[in-house]
Amino acid sequence: WCFAETRKASGSTVIVKLSDDKRVGYGVERLKAQLQAGGQSVSVLARPSTKRSDAEVLVVGLKDNSFFSKQLTDADRKCAELGSAEGFLIKRVSDGKHGETFIVGADEQGAMYGCLEAAEAIRIGEFGNWPASRASAPTMKLRSYDFVFPSFVKGCVWNDNPHAAMRLARWFYDKNKVSSFLDKMAEAKFNTVKMDLTHPFPAIEAIPGYPEALKDVWEETPLTLDKLKTERIPYLRWLFAECRRRGITPYISFFTAGIPDSVAKAHQLNGAIDGVYHTQYPEPEAELYTRACVKAFSDTYGDLAGLFIWNVESVPQGSGVLQNQWLKKAIIDGLLESAHRPPCILAPFNNALTEDRAGLEAILKSYPELHYISADCDGENTTAPDLECYYFDSIKSYKGVGGVVGGMVNANLGGWGSGNIEPYPWFSFDYMKKMVDFLVSKGMVGSTS
Repeated sequence: WCFAETRKASGSTVIVKLSDDKRVGYGVERLKAQLQAGGQSVSVLARPSTKRSDAEVLVVGLKDNSFFSKQLTDADRKCAELGSAEGFLIKRVSDGKHGETFIVGADEQGAMYGCLEAAEAIRIGEFGNWPASRASAPTMKLRSYDFVFPSFVKGCVWNDNPHAAMRLARWFYDKNKVSSFLDKMAEAKFNTVKMDLTHPFPAIEAIPGYPEALKDVWEETPLTLDKLKTERIPYLRWLFAECRRRGITPYISFFTAGIPDSVAKAHQLNGAIDGVYHTQYPEPEAELYTRACVKAFSDTYGDLAGLFIWNVESVPQGSGVLQNQWLKKAIIDGLLESAHRPPCILAPFNNALTEDRAGLEAILKSYPELHYISADCDGENTTAPDLECYYFDSIKSYKGVGGVVGGMVNANLGGWGSGNIEPYPWFSFDYMKKMVDFLVSKGMVGSTS
């Protein structure tokens, strides 16, 4: 956290936290730390005090809390932001002697964002210049940041870079650095993080029936089964819990028919199965292996993290029916066998959406935790705000089927090799606003980059 610009001002502040939610607690924690950095003495209470004092009072809670029934006007309650998910209202009132600030969330996430926005305004000395009432709410439902998971599994390589993974690992497993990164994500109102790897499962879980998969994990320090169980899994559970505390849902993404070399040899499989862009349906053993991977992920992390399912290059491209068959038998059935129901995002080919609609609808209804359907744009290179995608309408038509909230886009900055300078427009607020406006006009509700 950065407090460099805080102006010291002695005094006392009381923060009243009207919710036990972890996200609200995180927001209050950040607000308290910023006030203390400015020289304030800060106490946190669970309910408002009936005694008057000279302390400044900030009350944080949800709009339906009984405390706010007398504190908010009809106009306050009707403001659009309090009617939107993750929205908030910050209202300051004073009787001339005592001042109070209400940070009111449309939901827990909104209350957290209100605290973070107030903390930032205090940090830069702008809080006192705010109008008496200030409200905000995100436009997009899903706002994601994307980076490569720092590992490498031999035999399961699409565009993974083992050397980049080694460098990233030194940062990724540093709790202080990762915590700071997540803090910045929360401040920027990202509510999702996607960690990419062609086939991450051997590097993050023990896969029952396939112990040989661990042999193909290539990292700077060899990953043993003992290290996986005593270090890697506890660390990732800590990381995913820290994401959740900040209102960020973590997703592990994977290409769905990856087979490690050792597994392929042990079970007489073809490994890459006719190459990445193959036309045949994967072998039965590949189906069993993938289902075991997915179930093990859900058993290990499904209470904290979700899956981003790339049901694209690694399935039979020519048949939507076969693609959906693989999705159900290798992935969804594995999730349904687990005690947890992790959230999922599906990235399909268009023909899976159009040729076998009845099949896909049945899958979505059987697993209502699949919330978004994702499209790739411009070959994954986002070089213009008006993204090109020929199946926005197909994706949009699935909204409301099962638990589908809507469609989203996946767009890589700079493409697979990151060798061009096209990402630089992303530093422009005007460019970003045009892109979001365009996505909204196409009925999309989220984006990851």
